[in-house]
Amino acid sequence: MWIHCKSKEALVKLVEIDKGGHKLNYFWHEDDYATLTSKGFIWSINSLDNGILVMPESTNNIPGNLTTGVCSDYIGEYE
Repeated sequence: MWIHCKSKEALVKLVEIDKGGHKLNYFWHEDDYATLTSKGFIWSINSLDNGILVMPESTNNIPGNLTTGVCSDYIGEYE
């Protein structure tokens, strides 16, 4: 499960609950090119090696061979 914190306060609360980010996988961002999740995954709108490509249908980006995963409203379009 990927938890997208929608506020700084939510992020701080999850950090308190899950010291060190060992159990939960969460992140928070605003207008960033990329961010790291608590488990060390790269969450980005661009295809990056070992990253999670976010909403490629919105940016016309194509997942690269080393992309770890895709987050999409149309996940059936990606293998």
